[in-house]
Amino acid sequence: MQFPGWVVPVVIFAPAVLICIMRWLLVSAYNRGVESVRAIYRPSDKKVVVSGCFDVLHTGHCKFLNEASAYGRLLVYLGSDENIEHLKGAPPVFTAEERRMMLLYNQNVWNALVVPGLGDMHFAVELAIERPDTFVVNEDGHTEEKEKLCKRLGIEYVVLERKPMAGCPAHSSTEIKEKIRGTS
Repeated sequence: MQFPGWVVPVVIFAPAVLICIMRWLLVSAYNRGVESVRAIYRPSDKKVVVSGCFDVLHTGHCKFLNEASAYGRLLVYLGSDENIEHLKGAPPVFTAEERRMMLLYNQNVWNALVVPGLGDMHFAVELAIERPDTFVVNEDGHTEEKEKLCKRLGIEYVVLERKPMAGCPAHSSTEIKEKIRGTS
């Protein structure tokens, strides 16, 4: 059987090219602030998803992310700038990419993705595609609609108590923004 001249080089060099791509991905992840160990996919890890705006990241968010990560490898579905404006009536303080980078620097977050939907269920399409093992919300984020979606998709639905981090006052992004503006 005769092969075209390009087949042999592809067969010989394809594994080397794949290794180079994998190295580039790991180095790229490290340069983004994600330790290479966290960037490595382990199929045995449970996939856990949370969603939110995280516009002014505070200690309450950090505690929530820490508690959610106890359920497995944590992926954050981040509300877009348009969705924050839609939900809050004002543009975000930080752009979606800035918020994503702040989340990636959190040691509990495996990855963070900006999702394009609008409304409280902005993540529904991505959740149906990703099919994580667990979807985690806090008491403020709990809705029957989210719970029903998870049940329909066969995803464990966990509601965490909203308590401040030990030694810190309770915060909300809205309250922090009002303080900064001098309106509270």
